Amino acid sequence: MARFSVGVGDESGAGPSSSSRRKRIRRTNANYVSVSSADEREEEEEEEEEEEEEEEEVDDVIHSVYEEESENEEEEDDEEEANIEDESKGENDLKLGTRVSNSSPISVTLTDSDVLDCDICCEPLTIPVFQCENGHIACFACCTKLSNKCPSCSLPIGFNRCRAIEKVIEAVKVSCVNSCYGCSEAIGYNDKSLHEKTCTFSPCKCPHFGCYFINSSQKLYDHFRSAHSQIATSFRYYKELFISLNCYSKSRFLQAKSDGTVFIIHNNSEDNGNILWISCISPSLSTRKFVYELRVKVLDNTLSFTSIAKNMQALGSNQPLSHDCLMVPRGFRSSTTHLQLRFCISPKST
Repeated sequence: MARFSVGVGDESGAGPSSSSRRKRIRRTNANYVSVSSADEREEEEEEEEEEEEEEEEVDDVIHSVYEEESENEEEEDDEEEANIEDESKGENDLKLGTRVSNSSPISVTLTDSDVLDCDICCEPLTIPVFQCENGHIACFACCTKLSNKCPSCSLPIGFNRCRAIEKVIEAVKVSCVNSCYGCSEAIGYNDKSLHEKTCTFSPCKCPHFGCYFINSSQKLYDHFRSAHSQIATSFRYYKELFISLNCYSKSRFLQAKSDGTVFIIHNNSEDNGNILWISCISPSLSTRKFVYELRVKVLDNTLSFTSIAKNMQALGSNQPLSHDCLMVPRGFRSSTTHLQLRFCISPKST
């Protein structure tokens, strides 16, 4: 009995000790579980924050794309509205009878170069252009010369304008005939004749005997300076220069130092003296003019002559009118063969 009691007492004594250990273990486990749960919650919160950030970024991208698409749609709508307005405007113009045309130039080839020339004088047609009842056309000058009678059908002409041909003449642009000499202007057919008469690129022929160089006046001046400078007398504008001229020499070449313009002193020897004048190698109708003065002095006698140099595109033998030259009597010769001559050339002021 005692042994049994002792055995029971030992178990009962051991019970409280085991119970307290189990409680401590449970608390420890509870603490561990609580720590683990806190860590997991932190990780979950971090993951949730990252997911929220990613969602926000995706939302931003989607929002920007949506805005761009909206802007593009607005632009397309504006363009469609503008196109609709233009189409409606064009339709309105057509309804109102407004002429719609393409103003860009086109290239046209004339197989007959005389189609825009007057059939009577064969000169390029200029406005106004007239036609008879049968459609024959003529320029104003020819209508006047023919007393307003058509030479083809004898019907009256000079009273009805040919508007169609006039519009063609106004619209047509042609190259200058001197394009091969450097003129690059595209001129109206109506102004063709006037331009070509005064074109600064009109060809000039080298005045030196045996030289066949032909080009624009400026190119000719350069050629003369490089190829024939030894036979030319250089001078300056506004400065008087003295030369001794052979009485039987037909010409004397001069070249300006500043711009290279070539001049010629012409000399015709006659029985009773010499005829002198100066010309300029330049387009015949050039607007550039030069004033020259010639002076011949023997002892106390002086002959002086002032005139405008004639523009010539080639050296000719035509004698000028009596009032365009200086007549030097034989008695003014300083010797039997030479004239003591002074000259001065200057550009004519406009």
